[in-house]
Amino acid sequence: MVLALHPNVWHGHGAWQVRSWLATAERSGLRVLPPRQGWQAALVAADHVIGDHGSVTFYGAARGTHTMLAAFPHHEMADDSPVAAFGRAATRLRADRPLLPQMLADAAEHKPDRFSAHTDLLNSVPGRSGRILRATLYGFLNLPEPEHAPRVLPPDPPIPHRRGWPDAADTAPLWCTVLEEEDGLRVRRLPAEAVDAGRLPLDRPHLAAHADETQARWFEAACLLLCGPGSEGPREAASWERLRARLTDHPRAHLAVAADGPDCLVVDRDGARVRLVADSRHHRADPTAAASAYWHLWVDGRAPERDLAVLLGEHRLAFTVHRPRGE
Repeated sequence: MVLALHPNVWHGHGAWQVRSWLATAERSGLRVLPPRQGWQAALVAADHVIGDHGSVTFYGAARGTHTMLAAFPHHEMADDSPVAAFGRAATRLRADRPLLPQMLADAAEHKPDRFSAHTDLLNSVPGRSGRILRATLYGFLNLPEPEHAPRVLPPDPPIPHRRGWPDAADTAPLWCTVLEEEDGLRVRRLPAEAVDAGRLPLDRPHLAAHADETQARWFEAACLLLCGPGSEGPREAASWERLRARLTDHPRAHLAVAADGPDCLVVDRDGARVRLVADSRHHRADPTAAASAYWHLWVDGRAPERDLAVLLGEHRLAFTVHRPRGE
């Protein structure tokens, strides 16, 4: 999840205050973008956009991305403006209801041209706005306009404020719970920092933390040790050995796991190896969720022999359990 705040928020409150307010969220995995850098790439990559009456929200809707509103001050908008019309058309989130069901319900009804009647008015002269704006501004200044064409520079690369280890930056410590249902194992994961701050009761949780986690309380409590992909030696053989070495160095983790594309490699303390092979139809399967489902059965001595069905949100992900020869 990525947060792009309006520059006025940073300038009005100061960077220290904003980062202080967001500290727990950042430790839970939120990526906070600098005031003017990275929002473009975030919009291109986004599956969902939640915002207000700001331009970034409107740009997301213009791209056809599923967009909802967390707030919208209608009284600040000109009634006949495209942004105001968009605000009346977009779905407003309810703070008194769970977030995920609202997002999924609205996304199911979404189409890329949903807001096009309003967003098509964003720019009536595509490709020419730079020249028109420059001419207008130089006219206000009563200065001659340069003869050369306006130069359009690409945006700076997105670099969030929070910088961690190369592999660990994307993986905040997670409390995971697994519920056995008729169609498979339902995995639910919550940021450990948020659970700890809110003292949420969880049913038989286990902690998944990255092997390079810097906070001792999370690193030492991990049951699942998440490792990034390796680059040394023959790909698979090196990965198995690296996972086993990571697990040996850890005080108590049960399993070391690593994503290998959509698959998941799993090693236990006895050196037993398992590859959880994702169904080819699931191009966006989450291998670490499969590791949690596997751990839930493995820790009870019921490790699956062939198939593993994982329920994650509204998705059912199928994995095949493959054990290397000799295991």
